[in-house]
Amino acid sequence: MTHHFLSYLIPFVILSILSCSKKSDVVEKPDYTKLVGYINGSCIAIKNPNVKSGSKLLVINIDDQSKTITTSTGETITADESCFPLHPDRIDVNKNPETYFYKIEEAEADMSLRIGLLVDQLSSENPMDIDNDGTEEVFNYCLTTEGVKFTIESQKDTLWSAYYYLGYDVESTCP
Repeated sequence: MTHHFLSYLIPFVILSILSCSKKSDVVEKPDYTKLVGYINGSCIAIKNPNVKSGSKLLVINIDDQSKTITTSTGETITADESCFPLHPDRIDVNKNPETYFYKIEEAEADMSLRIGLLVDQLSSENPMDIDNDGTEEVFNYCLTTEGVKFTIESQKDTLWSAYYYLGYDVESTCP
């Protein structure tokens, strides 16, 4: 009888101890990959399968830090001449199961490298301060030997990064 009673008591004591233990003070970093993507041409590449039609995008031209607002059509695309990451010479590397390409309305089909933020889904009032710490983030890119590495950096950490394969060799500018 004592053995039977102890078999019920031991799990109860363990659960009681675990439920009273202090929770971790570690705050998990939000998943910015669903809120931020890179743009080159008339599309945004983002790791979010649920971008809705009419989603508002803040587009940051990294070269001159200018900002414009546009919207996504919500239409996923798999190949498009005006979406440079999906050109035939680079589509096999850029198109992967985690990355979705959405057509952008009123997009300038130019070669400037840009970062797009889904401002409707950001919790920050200032979209340039995506981690809401009171300081605007640094939006940047550098060239690897065959592509572009995009980053958004806070004072403490890299909040987001993405890689865009160009399909040809370039001179690296990344540290």
